[in-house]
Amino acid sequence: MQDAIIKKYTDLGFALLPVKGKIPLTPHGYKDATNDPEKAQKMFGAHPGCNVAVATGEISGFFVLDIDEKNNISGEDSLKDLEKEFGKLPDTVEVLTPSGGRHLYFKHVAGLRNRAAVRPGIDSRSCGGFVVAPPSSIDGNAYVWEAAHHPDDVQIAEAPKWLVDLLKAPAEAPSTAPVAPGSPNAPTGDKFTAGSRNDKLTREAGKLRAHGLEAMALIMALRDINAKKCDPPLPDSEIVTIAHSIAKRPERGKARDPKDAITELWAARYMHERCGADLHFVKQLGGWFVWNSGVWIADETMKIYRLAIDTIKAIREEGEKTNSTTKIKFSIAYETNARRKAVIDTLATLAEVAVHYSEFDKDLSILNCKNCTVRLEELPYVHRSA
Repeated sequence: MQDAIIKKYTDLGFALLPVKGKIPLTPHGYKDATNDPEKAQKMFGAHPGCNVAVATGEISGFFVLDIDEKNNISGEDSLKDLEKEFGKLPDTVEVLTPSGGRHLYFKHVAGLRNRAAVRPGIDSRSCGGFVVAPPSSIDGNAYVWEAAHHPDDVQIAEAPKWLVDLLKAPAEAPSTAPVAPGSPNAPTGDKFTAGSRNDKLTREAGKLRAHGLEAMALIMALRDINAKKCDPPLPDSEIVTIAHSIAKRPERGKARDPKDAITELWAARYMHERCGADLHFVKQLGGWFVWNSGVWIADETMKIYRLAIDTIKAIREEGEKTNSTTKIKFSIAYETNARRKAVIDTLATLAEVAVHYSEFDKDLSILNCKNCTVRLEELPYVHRSA
């Protein structure tokens, strides 16, 4: 599977390097990244099972906006503020990260470098950096292409001018100039003043939601913060609106709801739920085995592909029943052989599906025949003298 991923990414022009977790396994880190398929295969061959990283910047032709969700800091909230001020970002290639964040890919812009804390929870990776790419995982949680923004279907977009200007602007240093009392920039202690109250209460609600608070608990907590910190307090109707809006978000650290993000990994698990008990992938024996009338046999009739076709159809039917446009779009996108194979390849990596060939011979008293299974201990014992 790793060979196929390397070929796919180098065909896209991505410069690759092997990483353990997020740590480069090569002597010079990102400087060793290559989009030469033979060099990449050799480099990854020395580190089987490692994660795949892609160098950002001119060498791969894109930079990445890293929207993070951790340590009670929400990059999504910061991005919403930016889009509210400057306009929506265009649709582009997108990766969902294990922490619940996103990587947004944009065409390379000369002069961009890595930038930390562009806004709270937002970093950028360009020349001199790299990002971990699907199907890599951290602590068992995978990086996955967002189904509606897969590189097979969506072009990497041009970054809007406002984003480029923001990333090129020098980091703001704290001002040391004196501020006249009563001016708009005068310090206000812990108070949330007019113009910032809604934004700051929304951020407070996001932090509380990360700890599992539901709508009613959020309303009560925000009412208390509103009374103590907002000058003047917001109307209660706005408090209720903020709380209900934030309560719709998944708790941080929990898996995204499939209706919000459907990935190849989700589809592979869905396929396993439907027919996983009848499938095993055995690398040492060359591929897929299926359960057939009491016997495990090599899948010489390509049953795995028929099951994948049925699974994609089932996802579409479920999407139509539940009015889930995401599931419908996913099923349409995955009607091609290449995309179905991607789901099958992902299914082969699941621990409950991939087995060692020795698993088939655990019980030496069972003999698999072509049309039946024989339990040797149940056969009559006949003693024959010499």
